[in-house]
Amino acid sequence: MGSILRPLSGRCCCATSIVKTHGPCASTGRLSRPWVFDIDQENATVYETSSGLNLLRQLDLKSRGFELEGNASLDNGWSFIASYSYNDVEITKLTSETLGNTLNSSPYHMFSLWADYEVQSGVLEGLGVGAGVRYVGSSFGDNVHTPVLNNQARTFVDASVRYDLGAVNPSFEGVRLQLNATNLLNEVEQLCITGFCYFDEGRKVVASMRYRF
Repeated sequence: MGSILRPLSGRCCCATSIVKTHGPCASTGRLSRPWVFDIDQENATVYETSSGLNLLRQLDLKSRGFELEGNASLDNGWSFIASYSYNDVEITKLTSETLGNTLNSSPYHMFSLWADYEVQSGVLEGLGVGAGVRYVGSSFGDNVHTPVLNNQARTFVDASVRYDLGAVNPSFEGVRLQLNATNLLNEVEQLCITGFCYFDEGRKVVASMRYRF
């Protein structure tokens, strides 16, 4: 018979700041948000497979790292969003085989960049296009770091196209047609989490129509 799980507790030492600057062609300025953290977590609940069985266990973690995020909206129709994070998640209490290891499926590095352009005038006014990349660094597939389960780094490409019908006919104000594509290059690799392996979601394209009033 199992026992009742102990309550989750933790300690966080975090710091953040916002820096906003204005450039000659920036309509809303540039915003950056650096975030530094040092988190100790006790009695987190996870599934552990190092013993060969799928067991529900509690562990202690230390997570240290930082995040950077920035965006810019320009008067010429261009806008950009970029972010980067570094996260070191160490197991400080679980089993003797996992002590000091990095928590499974926790990449050290993640990065994303998105660029968007909206036509400001002319026959194509109301048309907007966007594209971006998402990078996910390598990670371990289980807590004992079994090499065959390691997750390789991967890069995904996303894109979107939209059209505001109100730019053509005022009677259609608020109506937007949009097409979103994720993982456009159909990058599909093995993804292991706590010893169980799946595949990345393949290319997905979604069409939508929105009416805002």
